[in-house]
Amino acid sequence: MGTTSSNRRRAQEHVLGMLSNLHNVPIVIYETKLRDQEQLDPIIPKAARDKYEAHCRYVQSLSGGRELCEADQCSRARTVIASGVETLSCCHAGLYNNLVPIKHTGDSKAVLLYGQMRVAGADHEKHSLQNHAAVVRKLKLNTDQAAELRRLLEKCKTFTSDELRKIRDTLAWFEEWLFTMLDNEEELRRSVQRVSHDMATRLQGIIADADMLAATAGRMTPDRVAALAHEVHAGTLALATVVQSIGEYLGEYRFQPNPLQPIIFEAKKVYNTEAQRRGISITIQLAKPPVLEISRSYLQHAINNLLHNAVKYSYAGAPDRQRFVQISGRPDADNYVLSFENYGVGILQTEIEQGLLFGEKYQGKLTHGEFRTGSGMGLYFTKRVVERHHGKITVESNPVGDGTGGTSSPYLTRFIVSLPYRQARLE
Repeated sequence: MGTTSSNRRRAQEHVLGMLSNLHNVPIVIYETKLRDQEQLDPIIPKAARDKYEAHCRYVQSLSGGRELCEADQCSRARTVIASGVETLSCCHAGLYNNLVPIKHTGDSKAVLLYGQMRVAGADHEKHSLQNHAAVVRKLKLNTDQAAELRRLLEKCKTFTSDELRKIRDTLAWFEEWLFTMLDNEEELRRSVQRVSHDMATRLQGIIADADMLAATAGRMTPDRVAALAHEVHAGTLALATVVQSIGEYLGEYRFQPNPLQPIIFEAKKVYNTEAQRRGISITIQLAKPPVLEISRSYLQHAINNLLHNAVKYSYAGAPDRQRFVQISGRPDADNYVLSFENYGVGILQTEIEQGLLFGEKYQGKLTHGEFRTGSGMGLYFTKRVVERHHGKITVESNPVGDGTGGTSSPYLTRFIVSLPYRQARLE
């Protein structure tokens, strides 16, 4: 059973136990198994077992009794799952349960079963006694055992239709809660499947290119080696983006106070070698570097993306112009404002105004040649992270020099990230 299923099961057991104690009857779930929809997984917390009538415990203490009880419960649960209809059902030993189907995406996925009780009314009593007589025969009880079972049956709690309805009404919220949990887990499962497929596909491409590079590099032209190395690099970047997305699918944002400065310097450490190879200087100027309430791993990825882009899209430029990336920070009321500025490849105003730059798989129109090595997912992911931190990200990009812009002109480009010191609390 996966972690999510395990966590959900613990939550279900906890709530079922509280409900069983509240109503003084056992309340349990029979759920279809993920890998075998024909099999059922009973969720019966200790608090629910403690509410079983002495009659039930006596039946289960007899030879073959427990097996009969389990088979009967599963059989009745399957019937309700198949029909999708709520049912008041008498067990094989003469006590009643109400069985409520729990539906997900139109199909019954589980049954909420509550009560081990007698139900007032001549018809219910008649059916109860018939099943009682049948279990005596199935278990081959002697006279004393049959008398004891009948005595315990008569001591069981008796509920009226109105009392059953009141219990049923209080369980409506639980059905909705369970439906939501099933829905969330199903969506998570689909997301993980998509990510797994993406990772496998991209990894296969990287391995194929790397194998070819290793096997034939000595016979290739320098241009062909560079092109193949470029493909490996691009595939690796795409794979890194997919890995980043796994956490996004899981939604595991854990906000804790963390100093911002180490995150910025960690990003520089990661990309400084590439910057030096390109002749780029990375400078950092943080005024009053703060402690922010952040989800550190996510924000580290976002900062890494911004710095990597700034390094990658630095303009080759004229010999007299120094390539650079400047990271600066300053306090501003309830937020801390970071700026990532570089001298290099520009971003068109139309791309900024139309919000294209942060779109999924979008690559800027002025990024070409050696620059077009990304997956188009970095800024998309970064914006999601910043917004999950209740922050804001904007961009400015203006041509310098002759001011004409275009692919041949350098730009000053600045990404501005505003992050709150503390995350908002629900009142």
